[in-house]
Amino acid sequence: VETLFASNNGGSLGGAVYFDLTVTQAVSFSGMQTNTSAAAGTPVGVTVWTAPMTSVGNETIPGSWKVAEDDGTTLSAGDDNPTMVTFLAPFNLAPGTYGIALVGDNPTTGLQMDHDYTNGTGTNQNFMSTDGVLELNLGSATNVAFTGTPFSPRVWNGQICHGAGSGGPGTNY
Repeated sequence: VETLFASNNGGSLGGAVYFDLTVTQAVSFSGMQTNTSAAAGTPVGVTVWTAPMTSVGNETIPGSWKVAEDDGTTLSAGDDNPTMVTFLAPFNLAPGTYGIALVGDNPTTGLQMDHDYTNGTGTNQNFMSTDGVLELNLGSATNVAFTGTPFSPRVWNGQICHGAGSGGPGTNY
């Protein structure tokens, strides 16, 4: 599923964007693309947090979330361009709805990034893959992960890449 790559807003280094992801079959995620305003070629870090519930109202409760992180090789593609992130290890989700928090840091490498995103308008906040496997409902953001009053609505700029089950060939959305 791909959202927008036309940001009109952004967060602080180490901040977070939150959204809900609904999956209709078991999937494995090995990477994604995201938008950052870091100059092209700048090393950046990101951590993906998932929760078996909606992100709405849970943006300040970090104990509810589990984590996956990038592999430490991510280089920014520059503002409003898709920056490819490969995860250190894929993470799997069973069918259901999950809260997703993308945090602009990697605790292992210490690399950080800021998120570029788009202000939500009500008409730009829902995206569905063409085969109906993934649905994104976007979202909110905070300048410090899991802290403060969320800014809402905010639309993460990115693309999630997944594979069927835990070892399928994968489909990019």
